[in-house]
Order: sequence, then C-alpha cells, then structure tokens
Amino acid sequence: MKYEIKLNMGFDKVYSYIKNNFKNISTSVTIENESKIERNNLKISFLTYERYSYFGGNRVSLTVLVVGDECLTEVQMVTSGGSRAVFFKINTVGEERFLNLAIKCLNELDGRS
Repeated sequence: MKYEIKLNMGFDKVYSYIKNNFKNISTSVTIENESKIERNNLKISFLTYERYSYFGGNRVSLTVLVVGDECLTEVQMVTSGGSRAVFFKINTVGEERFLNLAIKCLNELDGRS
C-alpha cells in the first residue's frame, strides 16, 4: 500500500511534524531508523516506523520518504509486512490501518482533516 502527497510548505515544517506526531498515531508505533541528506536547497529524509497489528498478530512497517525545499515538500509513504503467507499476501489489514492512521495525521498538518 502506498500514498503520495505534495504539500505547499517547507521541508523543515513537514519533517518536524512527522517526527513529532507519527510516533503518537498508535500506542505501539516505534521509529526503527532514519536517514537524512541535504544538498544545496534540497532535503531528503527516509524514516522507517513499525507498529504492532492486533488483527494479524505481528508487526507492520511504514516507510516515509520526505523530499523538499523551503517551499514545496513531497511525502511518499509505503507499508510492508503483516502477512504470514509464503507466496502471496493474504492479510493486508494491518498495513492498511497503519497507512490510514499516518494519512489522517498528515492531513491534519495540511488542514484536510
């Protein structure tokens, strides 16, 4: 599952919002890793979160890519995990829920809630 959005606001505001708020979208959310790159006016951040999925009885991940400058920022979010099948996914409920919680949180920043 994935979600993409362009926001008419600077990278620092979006990045700080995600760092300060995504960890609170569910009680079991943890930030697993993060990487940040800056080149001239372009800033890129790559964050990986995990959350326990009660429905699937396992953990699912949310990878967040934030790319922007002082005026425009793009956010891409991709989920993974949650299925116990060997050859194909049979349970994406945990992934969908995690992504929807992140979308709702991000929409609050953008005033779309």
